[in-house]
Amino acid sequence: LVFEWADEWAKKTWTTEPFIIPFDRNVLWHNAVDPEQNYGILAMESSDQKSEPYAINGTGTLQEIKLSADETYLSIQVGLNKGIDFSKETLIIGLDTYDRSKGNAKYSNDISYLAPSGLEFEIRIEGLKNAQLLVQPSYDVTKNSYSSVESSLGDFEKMTMLINNERTTKAGKSIGAVYTDLSSLSYGTFENNSYYNWVIEGNQITIRIPWTRINFTDPSTMRVLDDKSKITAPTTDELKTLISDGILVSGLLVDKVTNNVTATIGSKEDKTFTWANWNIPTYQERLKDSYSTIQSYFATIK
Repeated sequence: LVFEWADEWAKKTWTTEPFIIPFDRNVLWHNAVDPEQNYGILAMESSDQKSEPYAINGTGTLQEIKLSADETYLSIQVGLNKGIDFSKETLIIGLDTYDRSKGNAKYSNDISYLAPSGLEFEIRIEGLKNAQLLVQPSYDVTKNSYSSVESSLGDFEKMTMLINNERTTKAGKSIGAVYTDLSSLSYGTFENNSYYNWVIEGNQITIRIPWTRINFTDPSTMRVLDDKSKITAPTTDELKTLISDGILVSGLLVDKVTNNVTATIGSKEDKTFTWANWNIPTYQERLKDSYSTIQSYFATIK
C-alpha cells in the first residue's frame, strides 16, 4: 500500500543515474528531480546551507543577487528596488557554472549587451506561467552533449528528456515515447518545501534550481559534467567530470518591445561563488500531506 516510507537519497532511476558522478557519493546530496529519491510519505529534506553568505550588487531595479547552496538546490535571491512588470519586462539570469573561458558570450542573439563571462545556463522569467531554465546546446545532456564550449553567440535551448521508450504491446498496439520538459520553472510558495522553482515575495524573487538541472554531478564536491564525447547511453560513472572553479551569476532586465536593457547586475570582476566540500549531509524530517490521507484511510478499516 505504501511503496516507500521515507525519501531515500541513496536511490536512483535510469534517467538520472548516468549524471550522478561519482555514484558512491550519491547519499551525500538530495536529487530533487529523481522520483526514486522522493517517493516517501516522510520527507527527508535539506535543513541548512552548505555555503557562506554570498552577494553581488547591481544597478537600477536589480539591486542585489544572493546565492546559496544546500544538499538539494542552488538558490538565487534577486533583490529589487521595485516590482517587475512582466507584461513589459523580462528578467534574465545568467549562470557561468565552470571555466570562465567556456560558454555563451551573449544572453540572446537579439540583445546586444554582452555577458561578463561565458554562460552555460540562462534563466528567463517572462511571467508567472512563463519561466524557463535554458542551456547552451553543447551542454544539453538530453541531446547527448556534455561539455560547454566557447561561443560568441547567445544560443540557448530548452531541455526535453525521454522518460519512457516507445514500445509495442503483445497485442501489437504501439505506445509512443514519452518526454518531459526539464526547462519549465513552476511558480508557487516554498511552504512545506514544495517542489515549486520560484516565488515572488515583496521586492524579492527567489529561484531554486535542482543540482542535476545545471549539470552538477556531485554538489558536495562542486563537481560538474565536462565530457566532449557523444555517448548516447552513458552508464554509471562513465562520463568525465571536473571540479568547478565556482559559479558566476549575472543578470538583465530587458524591455519586451525594444529589447533594450533597462538594468544590469554582475561583473567579470565579481568573486566566484564557491563552497566547502561536505561529507556529512544535514537534513530534517517532515510528514507529507499524503501521510494524513493514508492515516485517515487506515482509521476506517475495521
